[in-house]
Amino acid sequence: MSFSSCTVTHGDRIQFCPLRKTKFFLEHTMAEFTKGVENLQEAMEACKKAHAALADVSAAEAVAAKAAIEASLTSMDESSGKFFMKTMMSVPPTKACKTEATAVAALVEKENWSGLPAAITKLEKATKTLETKAKMDGTTIT
Repeated sequence: MSFSSCTVTHGDRIQFCPLRKTKFFLEHTMAEFTKGVENLQEAMEACKKAHAALADVSAAEAVAAKAAIEASLTSMDESSGKFFMKTMMSVPPTKACKTEATAVAALVEKENWSGLPAAITKLEKATKTLETKAKMDGTTIT
């Protein structure tokens, strides 16, 4: 019996595979495949919100943060179209980006300029990790 003999029951939204003798709930499986994309979209929205809020601010930390946020947004946008984003491997790095972008947006909203450089550094690190993993260097897809 091959994997192709697995059946899908759409009424129950359950997939049964006789070979593995297991049931898969399709919503759960699809949610796993889209979670990385959702995390990335939320991270980008948080960055856009922070960038917009920094438009009229002249504090030195805010000006530096604006450039870093722009760079992060560009990197995330480039990563969004990669095959990597459709895999489960994308969830941890996109979640880190979302977490750090949300932290930056919160600091900007509170106008906490002294805490902004550290938060920006964390966002840049998370974005760099995502960018590196999205390249999937050394990964062979079979």
